[in-house]
Amino acid sequence: ASGKPRIIKKELSKYHLLEMPEEWNQIAFDHHVHDVNTKGRKSATHLILDAWIKGIRDLTVVYYNYVESGTVTELLEAASIMDINVQIGIEFSALFQNKYVKIVWTPAGITDKQDIVKFFSKMPVSEFMKEGKTVSAYQQKYVLDVLNIFNKRHRPKINEYYGIHIHPLDKEQFLKFVGTGQLSILHLAKFIYNKLMPLMHKRIKELKPLYASAQGDEKENIAALADEMNHIDSEIITSKWLNPDKNSEVHNPFIPHDTQDIPSLLKLPLQELLTILAHFHSTYKASLDINNLYVEDVLELLYDCEGMITHLELFNLKDYIENNPSPDLIGINKLKIAINSENVIELKRIVRNIVQDIDASLADRPDKRIAKKKVKIVEILFDIERLQNFYKAFGLHTRIGSDSTGRSRHLHGMGFVIRETLPASARKGFRYSPKGIHESINLTAIINKRITFTPKIRFSHVTNFFYKISQRLIGGHLFGYTRVKDWIVQDYFISTGHQGNIIKLGGIQDKYDNGLTLETPRKDKQTIPLKYLNSGLKNTLKIFFGFIPAFLTFALTKDWWVLAYCGAFIWFGITGFRNILQSVLGGGGIRRSPLLKWNSYVSWDRITDSLFF
Repeated sequence: ASGKPRIIKKELSKYHLLEMPEEWNQIAFDHHVHDVNTKGRKSATHLILDAWIKGIRDLTVVYYNYVESGTVTELLEAASIMDINVQIGIEFSALFQNKYVKIVWTPAGITDKQDIVKFFSKMPVSEFMKEGKTVSAYQQKYVLDVLNIFNKRHRPKINEYYGIHIHPLDKEQFLKFVGTGQLSILHLAKFIYNKLMPLMHKRIKELKPLYASAQGDEKENIAALADEMNHIDSEIITSKWLNPDKNSEVHNPFIPHDTQDIPSLLKLPLQELLTILAHFHSTYKASLDINNLYVEDVLELLYDCEGMITHLELFNLKDYIENNPSPDLIGINKLKIAINSENVIELKRIVRNIVQDIDASLADRPDKRIAKKKVKIVEILFDIERLQNFYKAFGLHTRIGSDSTGRSRHLHGMGFVIRETLPASARKGFRYSPKGIHESINLTAIINKRITFTPKIRFSHVTNFFYKISQRLIGGHLFGYTRVKDWIVQDYFISTGHQGNIIKLGGIQDKYDNGLTLETPRKDKQTIPLKYLNSGLKNTLKIFFGFIPAFLTFALTKDWWVLAYCGAFIWFGITGFRNILQSVLGGGGIRRSPLLKWNSYVSWDRITDSLFF
């Protein structure tokens, strides 16, 4: 608030925030985050504000199957106020070889926020969004089915194991807890966690006297149970009771089934889905999620979709932390580089290697599906030039996202930044960051620095004449031009053997628990620093301690009673009025904004500092 760099840097370090350049030209981004309208914790406005605090300049907020026009309006209005470039991505699922692949579709080329709102409101798009709602309803039914199974089968076991009594989960309470979001297992896990914690705190109080009197194995068993309750969280709840393998009797909508209740949108292959989306807007981004895809799968999808896949999500932080990235990330990265480099020989070599790997797999275990895939890959090999032509004009690009929801203690928050675009002081600070904070990922961005000199132009003819003369002199670019520095990202590639230059802006807690302990915690005396003293009282004390020597100075040196007894009051009055007048006039005076009162421009802390000194 005081504007002092030393204080600001101290606050940034306290909250693990990186210092950003004064030019505000850093390349800080996140191409995959969620807000409260899907499974995130933050509203659209809250998400944008947090992104701005971290220094993120480019953000893609992803929604499942559809997005409401009201959500679009709020997100774009907030982004406009904070000067953040935000894009809206909609994630769809499409059929591919007896499984679903995910694609994030983002309409591009629409710069005006009102035009974007109109785009999602017009008839063809709004009708398609209704079909997306049908898919979401179909997928969300699974969450309610898991809730019922939890009540019937898992809840009694939990009550018996932990010695608690959790009542059956109420469907209406759960729906109210989710609010505007789309039902997900993540929501259900958090809902169960909130129900468990009060009961577990009560249970710990019951176990304390038993623990104090117990001996041997009984004491260890109680301690182990308490420790387990102390570290339980949403992720553990999901893995223990909510995962599909724990509820096999429930129909899983995320695995293709040949049943009549499947929405028609989930029956479309990726090529047909992208063809429909391309009719809505000719300029778009379609980012393929490569999670659980091999290089031969990506190759086949790129070929079949005929260039309609524009980006590959090479890095998803959530999948990386959960040890669930693409099984063939290096191979997919090499395929992307070969396509973009227009190197036919290298591309053919990669495709031949894929064919050889398939042959080796068939030799070990004959499989009709693998044999069919080989036929497809050989077809692509003989039509390799067509594949390259799809990406000859614009190339195949990369997306990097955190998949952040703001709910997990195990996962990093949103945001990435390229190291070279940060100030030197911020780059030096990485070595002092705690573990799990500001770590680099195994991706490297190839960037170029660009400096633009724009001729200075003023309304004054004399000033313009001076600028024109200075532009012709040696070193005239220092006076006659405005210098703007920015960065251009050429490409991304996987770093092998070393860490890349992309830094995570989010972090994770090194130690975390629920505050459940069998030991009686010691109450340490905590002294409150004086900086937390009430501001009004602090300012009053400053004036008082500054007034005493001033009054004594006048009283002991002046003979006239007016100055002797009133001189200090006159001096403090003039000084205070002068500072107030200076602040108001500096803020615009009588022509200031009508939305702000005159005292909004006055720093009372600084005035009392002046009177004190």
